[in-house]
Amino acid sequence: MEQWSVLLLEDHRAASALAASAAPAVYMGAQTVGRLAAQALPGLSPRVLYLVAGLGGGAGIALAGWGGPSGAVPVSLAGFALTGLALGPLVPAVLSRAAADDPSGALVSGVSVVSYTAFVISPPLVAGLAAWLGLPAALSALALLGLPLLARALVPR
Repeated sequence: MEQWSVLLLEDHRAASALAASAAPAVYMGAQTVGRLAAQALPGLSPRVLYLVAGLGGGAGIALAGWGGPSGAVPVSLAGFALTGLALGPLVPAVLSRAAADDPSGALVSGVSVVSYTAFVISPPLVAGLAAWLGLPAALSALALLGLPLLARALVPR
């Protein structure tokens, strides 16, 4: 999100370098707020966190990508903020649940491998999508990654 958000705002929203540099800060700041809010509400179920992450994260990244033509910087920034706010609590909650379910640490290790693999794969994935669809559409396509989270929240065990 950090690098692509800046490129989106500079190259597709005609933002100044200063305005574009706010995108990663908005995203990360919103992630922090989301994590703090989730910690302040310890009664939130994992199902609620998956639902918020799937809906809010998907809607936020779609809004950021399709935020409008040049000059729609505030709309894209709002999308990045919504994405960070919705996704922020998810990873710590998943790791916490994995640690509680498997004291040996094997599950935490598996979650970490998936998380870091996604971190490594995502830049070339977005680059390939951007070369094919353009950066706004490529970022918006990432909203589809919220569907498994929604399925996890909505399908009973």
